[in-house]
Amino acid sequence: MKIRIVLSLTAFFVVLILSAAIFSTDSNPPCDAPLLGAAHSGAPGEVNCTGCHTGTANNGTGTLIFNIGSGSAEYMLGQNYTVTIKLSQAGVNKFGFQVIALKDSNNTFVGSYTLTDTVNTRIIIGSGGKKYLGTTKCGSDSPTSDSIEWSFDWMAPGIDQGTITFYLSSLATDHSHTSAGDETYTGTIQLLPPMTGIAKDMNQIVEIDLYPNPASDFLIIKHNLPENEDLLISIFDFSGKLVTHQLTDFNKQGSNQTFVHLKALNLYPGIHFVQIKTVDGISIHKVLILD
Repeated sequence: MKIRIVLSLTAFFVVLILSAAIFSTDSNPPCDAPLLGAAHSGAPGEVNCTGCHTGTANNGTGTLIFNIGSGSAEYMLGQNYTVTIKLSQAGVNKFGFQVIALKDSNNTFVGSYTLTDTVNTRIIIGSGGKKYLGTTKCGSDSPTSDSIEWSFDWMAPGIDQGTITFYLSSLATDHSHTSAGDETYTGTIQLLPPMTGIAKDMNQIVEIDLYPNPASDFLIIKHNLPENEDLLISIFDFSGKLVTHQLTDFNKQGSNQTFVHLKALNLYPGIHFVQIKTVDGISIHKVLILD
């Protein structure tokens, strides 16, 4: 009988310990946000966060701040921009977002991302070559309650892609693991193409010649400068994605040339664009790369 009592008491205390552990567990632990799949940015043909959460977008009490670079309405070819997203809502410490940059003419992805915070942001691959940027599991946790901020870099295409629109869908959630009690906030930023005439003005100032074209092993860029200045030479593929760039500094007035070893760049065959940038402007030249 005594043995049975001891066993019963032991079982009782085990139950108490397990119950205490269960009820003392944080119902909102860190780094437990689900990894959202692609196509939730609110872009044309896509859902925003209301696709999984109740409520109406932009109807909550929070605030969304969405900025690209200095806020210019125009993108410069091959320019790198810092994108910042800040979402605030009182009493919330779990947030999320997804964003994409699309060319208005056909809604294809344009430009390229650089992760500057790999702990909190990640690139999400979608269909049709689309690339989204969103939060990681830990990236949804606010270090302080009520607000959170993310940032990443986006490089504009090296060739004119027409008007580009960024689509953003974001979420402030009570993390109750239900669709209720969450608020969705959306935003768009439209970037106009660079002013026409920049490349033309550059060509009038700087004499530029590329050969051979088509090219295979190497490319020589000749430039005749009216004065001493630095040049930034960049190569983009047909979609406008940066392949490589090099700074050819201390170019003297008069005739200069730059040698580009194409084989070392492992470029795929096809049309590429060589961009030459100085303080005076930008010049873009089409080059056919052979296998």
